[in-house]
Amino acid sequence: MTHHRWFLSKPSSAEVFLSSGRTLLLYFNTSDERDAFCKQVCKLRDKKESTSKHFMVQSGRKGLKDKKLTDRWMNWEISNFEYLMLVNTYANRSYNDISHYPVFPWLHLNGGDAKDASIRDCARDLAKNMGQLGSRVRQEEFVRKYEEGDCFENDSYHYGSHYSHPGIVLHYLVRLHPYTEGCISLQGGQYDVAERLFYSVPHSIDNALNDMADVREVIPEFYFSPEMFLQTNGIDLGRMQSSKAICDVELPAWAHNDPYRYVCELKKYLESESVSATLHHWIDFIYGYKQRGKEAVKAINVYPHYTYEQLAKDDRDGEDSSKRVGTEVSVSQAYNFGQTPSLLFRDPHKKRLSKGKALKFNLIVDVEASVRPYRPVDTQRSVVIFYSKFIDSKKILTLTREKTIKSFNLKSKSAQANPNSPFTIEASFEK
Repeated sequence: MTHHRWFLSKPSSAEVFLSSGRTLLLYFNTSDERDAFCKQVCKLRDKKESTSKHFMVQSGRKGLKDKKLTDRWMNWEISNFEYLMLVNTYANRSYNDISHYPVFPWLHLNGGDAKDASIRDCARDLAKNMGQLGSRVRQEEFVRKYEEGDCFENDSYHYGSHYSHPGIVLHYLVRLHPYTEGCISLQGGQYDVAERLFYSVPHSIDNALNDMADVREVIPEFYFSPEMFLQTNGIDLGRMQSSKAICDVELPAWAHNDPYRYVCELKKYLESESVSATLHHWIDFIYGYKQRGKEAVKAINVYPHYTYEQLAKDDRDGEDSSKRVGTEVSVSQAYNFGQTPSLLFRDPHKKRLSKGKALKFNLIVDVEASVRPYRPVDTQRSVVIFYSKFIDSKKILTLTREKTIKSFNLKSKSAQANPNSPFTIEASFEK
């Protein structure tokens, strides 16, 4: 399957999804070259073959509608996590382009400091974007900025920096390779000062609610990767002015300083009925009708015009040589401060059915009931994997950071085994 993509404010890329599960992001000089490539891909399609769907070219709104993904989500046939990943894919977000990285919502704010508290005690209101969740004074300043046009290139917008951009993605993933190297490259060959690194979830939330230049959301890894919060790669992130070393990420009190528990609670809450009942509001801000126009103005949700796909295209189509320098500056701004996802929903997004109502008509997906934390039993003996590949359903071939090739067998645990792990991994040979 192939999706049209934007890259650096130009609609001249294509992302190819292979049947093996891999994806390729291809960049062309012009959109005409991209379209010619996609036509050639379509010619490979053999209508007699059941695999012909793999040669289809999908567009955003049409692809989402043709697959009836929203209806399937409404009826609990797919989970919230899966639906958000699909919406990101159709909205031009990709793991292959850090400037269009998938966007996920913060589900909690600060609070719930008691040890017996839960994520529900500090739940985020998904009917508001991050700018609306801050103080009234900050909201009024955003509105003033838009109304007075106190913005770059005489543009009018509420926020100059997006809820997702390369700096935010690298900020979150600084402890994982190859993003560690990306952080160093972004800062000219060294890490950023310790106080500006990702060292605390509560601190990041506090910034997103109070800083005029910060309305960040989160990335999908918050919902499946405890490792992003752990200092396991032996990198030195420096010390703060208080002399405190930057190590594991500080978590909310209700997570008991346990990244595995934190990710598990986030995932469970993402799939809960309370989030399911309001998630459509958040989608309206990021991918829907509140993304631009009058509704965006009312919702305090306007970003620089060059971060929107069609507006950037109109600028390029109508530019003359005297404006090209300005356009290149806009491209740089869009890359460094974020780009708006493709517009997928021109009308308010439909609300998900209640779980009880959906259960009357369908066999539903109930992910919340099955989410459990799994963690390594002995982290001191863990192997840092650089690359891995399944040889078959029970064996993994890996290349470790020490440049050692290892083969691991997967063995199922018995009913009496450690409930913290669904299987064991046993090394069978080394080279």
